[in-house]
Order: sequence, then structure tokens, then C-alpha cells
Amino acid sequence: MYLGTPTKSKNRNGERSRRATAESFFVTNMYFYGRELCFVLAIIITTYAALQNAPPKISKSPPAVPFFPRTSLVADFFQGNLMSAFQRIAECDVSFIMYYAPWDAESQVLRDQFKAITQFYYRQVYFAAINCWQPRSECRQYFTKLVHFPVFIAYTQHAKGIQYRGPKHAANMARFLTNVIRPLVRIEQPNDLQDLLARHDAVVVGYFNFLGCLGAPGYHTFYMTALKYLEHDSQREVAFAVVTNANAAAVLGVEILPAVSLHLWNETKEYPRDAEFSSEMLMKWILDNIHQVSVWLSPPGVKSLTLSPFVEDGPVLILFAPRNPLQPHNYYYDLLREFGLEYHNCNNNTQVNMLIEILSEHQQGSDIHSATELYGFWMWEQCRLQRWARKLHQPVFPPKSPLPISGDSHIGLACRTNLSLSLIAMDSLQYRHFAEGLGVGSSVETAVVIFNAAVESAYVLEGKPSKGMIVDFVLNYTQGSLKRSLRSSPEFHCDHDNSGHGQKICIPELTSLTFHHFVMDPQEDVVLMYHSPFCAFCHSVAYVFLTVARYFRSVPRLKFARIDGENNDLPWQFTVHHYPSVLFFPAHRKSESRVFPHNLPVTVPNMVAFVLSNTEYGPRRLVAVAGLCAGWGRGRDPAGARDCVARTRRENLAALAATLAEIRATLRRGGGVSETRAGRRLLRRLQHLRHLHLQLGAADYVTDEHISIAESTAFQDKL
Repeated sequence: MYLGTPTKSKNRNGERSRRATAESFFVTNMYFYGRELCFVLAIIITTYAALQNAPPKISKSPPAVPFFPRTSLVADFFQGNLMSAFQRIAECDVSFIMYYAPWDAESQVLRDQFKAITQFYYRQVYFAAINCWQPRSECRQYFTKLVHFPVFIAYTQHAKGIQYRGPKHAANMARFLTNVIRPLVRIEQPNDLQDLLARHDAVVVGYFNFLGCLGAPGYHTFYMTALKYLEHDSQREVAFAVVTNANAAAVLGVEILPAVSLHLWNETKEYPRDAEFSSEMLMKWILDNIHQVSVWLSPPGVKSLTLSPFVEDGPVLILFAPRNPLQPHNYYYDLLREFGLEYHNCNNNTQVNMLIEILSEHQQGSDIHSATELYGFWMWEQCRLQRWARKLHQPVFPPKSPLPISGDSHIGLACRTNLSLSLIAMDSLQYRHFAEGLGVGSSVETAVVIFNAAVESAYVLEGKPSKGMIVDFVLNYTQGSLKRSLRSSPEFHCDHDNSGHGQKICIPELTSLTFHHFVMDPQEDVVLMYHSPFCAFCHSVAYVFLTVARYFRSVPRLKFARIDGENNDLPWQFTVHHYPSVLFFPAHRKSESRVFPHNLPVTVPNMVAFVLSNTEYGPRRLVAVAGLCAGWGRGRDPAGARDCVARTRRENLAALAATLAEIRATLRRGGGVSETRAGRRLLRRLQHLRHLHLQLGAADYVTDEHISIAESTAFQDKL
């Protein structure tokens, strides 16, 4: 029996079974690993997408730290806790809050000023400081539009916040707080109103019926208006008063209550009875109707248009005087106001004359009608403030024998001339830079200036002002007999070219006093550079200017100079409006000055070409070219020296041709060349030019590629 075949068949079946099992195992593993790989890829993609959509990481802000010392009388909410601060504010009658940023330089400077006020008002005012910059703090989230620090706001029980916008000084803030605490003055009799008009530019008077009811109708609105007006007038130049006496109201002509009137220096205006009696409408009515003979100006210290309405309206007289806000009167401002009343008193108004008389006597009214138990405290507070005032600045008293006034021709002058003046005053302690910009010396504390922007002119009154001097000053200006004051900065040292070549160049720094004598010399060509201390580009141009001046240093009758156009006033025909500017003033033709083109790059070759092109054609230009080659120096910039020699040859040939043309013209006219002085001068010039042409063609100039200073001087002497 044959047994081989069944055995082979079984083997083949087993092999086939094992192969199928292996394939099934491989497929199962591939499915398992593929599923795991897909799961991992899904996790990776999801994580990547989440990372891409996640908000950017922001570094945490540094922890808040106290801005004021813990021993200070100022409550410091350095973490920006606005709600906690306002809970305390709501419990106090008057609060003064400083919103600050700890990194802000102005906040750091004014921190001491804010602390100084607390020493005098801590019994009456609650002082607090809130960090309104701290990220995610209550203050930062509530005041989202606050971008400038610090901000000072006063709060009372009956009014919203009153922002302080006056000068950032403790004394000015103290005067502001005094007016917040006592915004109204009481009038008992008509004379009280006259005293208020003598001390203030205008007076807003409210008449209310305080009998028979709790709180007079309209009084609260008037009170709120007086507080809100402090945002426009932080130093209280416009007083708010209340008539509490029915007899006084009758004398003043008031019959129907409530009523509000605006008392100005020359008229009285009544608030319309049919108008809405609200704080907003009262504010608008006052601002629309007020006009003053003189104004104290306090620019805010940032870019503003405070001066523009006065300067653009015509000429303006500016009084610069030290102002002590803690003193009720300013002697120099009283002089200005008294003069202003007379200056604008066109109709010889009786009311104005009475006001002038009161002002000239320096009567000081005071609110002595307070309750008896409060009067002592008020006097004690005034004494403390006056001691502080004397530390700031000593009061100015009128002289024992003031200078007499020459006549009364200034009375009503504003109505008889087209040069009527606006009268303003500025604190010379805080705004000295304005005074210096108009030509007042840095050591002068009190000065009077007339400024006319239309013709860009300023006139400075010499000496300490008195009423008589102001009157004569204005009369002379009106008659056109004043001489314009020109600012003149002190002369500076010469500038030096430290270029490493062992050479230096000094050029004079002109002033308004030396300008005319230097630039207008008819025998000299003058190259003048106008610069400004506020011009950064002027420094780089100055080096180019000095380099060109060094190249032309051996040229006779060609001078270089500079002038500070910002600090030196010049006649309008010599002023520039672009810095830096380089002007060429040619000899004998000063009116034909030329300006270096502003569209050209300020380089040494361009500046040299500008000077040469404006030098008089002929021998004078040849002298300049020869001097330029001498200024190039031996062994430095051979290519430039070669070009300079070539140009000298060309200029020499042009001068030869021009001289020969003059000689031929003389011969055609039938005259002998050697018979006249001018002819003999032409012959000598021709001889020297011929000799110079031969020298320039010599081989040593080609090899040396320069002209020495000595040789150049010899050429210039011959020419």
C-alpha cells in the first residue's frame, strides 16, 4: 500500500492553515496600531489647535506698593480700590482726590505739592490718592478713558466731582479748596457789591427768598453753578454772591425772586426769566455774556489755545508779575486793572469812575458776616495761610510817592484808536519762559510787554512798572513812537572743527545787536547759517558748514557766521521760517541774498558749489576758487584737489576772457587803455592772470595736485 500521497496532502493543508492564521494576525495588528496612531494624531492636532486659539500670555504686573508714606495725612488707595475710597468720600463734607499713576513723572513731582496742602486743610477736607493705573483694579476698570495723570477732583456732599484745572502748585490748589469750601459770598448792603467788583473781574449775584420754607427755591441750583464754575475759573476771578437782605435786594432793583444778575465793570445783565433755571443753562449764560478789561491767564502746561484768542484779535499788553494766590490782592494787577478801566471808559461812566476810585484806594473787603462762633476759626485759618503766603513770595506794596500821570488822554483811548489793546496778566514765577520768549531778561521779575502777532513785533517797558509808566507806554505805542525790542542772546564761543586733521576753524556767533554791522558790510561776502536750539538736524549741518568755512578760510572778504534765530529777533526781511537755513549775502548787493535750496542734500560739495555760484563772476570768484584749493590741504583727497586745480584753470581762463573783452570795449570807444586809471588796472589784471595761467599749467601742480596756502595767497595778492 502506498502511503506517500496522503501525507503530502496533510502537510499542504497545515501549511495553508498556518499561513492564513499569520495573515489574520498581521491584519489584526495593523488595524490595532493604525487605530492607536490615528488617536495619537487626533490628540496632537487638537492640542495644536488649542494652543493656537489660546490667548497670548501676558506677564503679570508688578505688585502695587504705597505711593504716599503711611505717616502721611493722605489716604493712599494704592491698589485702586475705588469703592472703598468712595465710601469714605461719601462720609465727608469736602474731599480732594488725586488720581495718579505710580510710574508717571508728573505724579511723582506733584506728590509733595499734594502733601503740602494737607497741612492746612486736614481738619476740613478729606485727602485721598487712588492708583488708577493698576491693571484690573476697580479704578482702572471704571475710569477707562483716563489717559493723563495726575487728575485732581474735589467732591462735596451736594455736587458731583469738580475737576481742578489750574496751575499744579500747592498754593493755587489751596485757593481752589478755599473756594470749594466757601463758594458763595453774602451781600448785606449795596456797598458790599462794589467792594466785590473792586476785588473781582465780575460778580454773579443770586436773589432768593429764604423766608417761610426750608431751602429757598433756586438756591441749590445757584450753589451748584458756583461750584461747577470753578472748573473754568479755579482761582475765582468771577465771584458768586447771594443777597440775604430783602432791603438790599429792593435797593438793587430786584422785585421778583428768584433772580440772577451778572455785574460787570460797566453794565449789569439779568438772567432771562423765561429761560430754564438749571446749572447748565446758568453756566452757559455767564460764559456767553462775561467780558473783562483785564484777565489773569494760566496756561495749563500742555499744548493749548489759551493765548490764541487774545493774540489773534490784535495787539496785546501782557503784564508779567509774581502772583501769590494766597494773598487777596496783587499790586501790579490792580494797576493794570485800574488802567484798563480808564482805557475802556469811553463814555465817562459814573459806575466805572466809582469802581476806579475804590480800586485806587486798595480797599479790601472781607466776609465778616459769618456767625460769631465761626469767625474766630476763620481768622485763625487766614493767619495760617498768610504765614504760608509770605514763605512763597513777599507781598508788594505801593510806593509812598508814585510817579504822576501825565494828563488824562488815555481815558477812553480804546474807542479812539484802531490799535486797541487786550490786557492780560501772567504769573512771572510760573510762566517765566513766556516772558523770556518776548524779550524780557531772565533776571527781571515784573515787566510789561506789548506784543503784536500780526507784524511779529514786541515792545518791552523798561524798569518796574507804575501806572504813569504804563499810561505813557501805551500812548507812545498808539502814536507809533515806540522802538521795537529785539531779543539778543549772549554771544557764544567759537565752534571748532575737531576732524582729526590738526586744524580748527572759529566762526562768530551773531546776535541781533551785531547782525547788521557784520552782515551788511558792503565790502564783504557773508555766508550765514540760521540755527535753533530745538533743531536736531542743525548739529549735522553745522559740521558741513564748518568744513566749508575751513576750506574758504584763506579767501579775503568772504566771511562765515551763525545766528540763533529762535533767541535773536531780527527785522522781518531777515527772518527765516525753516531751520537750518544758509543764506549768502553778496558784497555790494545785500538785497540780492540767496538761500541754499532746501531740496538739495546738505553736503560739502553742494555747499561749496552754492558759495562759488553766488560769488561775483570774474577775479573775485577766481580768488575764492584759489582759496578753496589752498583750503583742501596737501595729501588729502587727491581727486578733490585735482578737480579744484582744474576748476581754477577754467575760472582763470574765464577771467582772462572777461578782462580782454573789457580792454577791447575800451579800445572800440576810441580811448587809450594806458591813459586812464581804470585802463591801467585792466592791464595789470591781465598780466597777473596770464602769470597765474602759466603757473597753473606747470608740471609741479599736476604732480602735487594741490595749491599751497602760500601760493594761493600770492595769487590773491596779485589779483
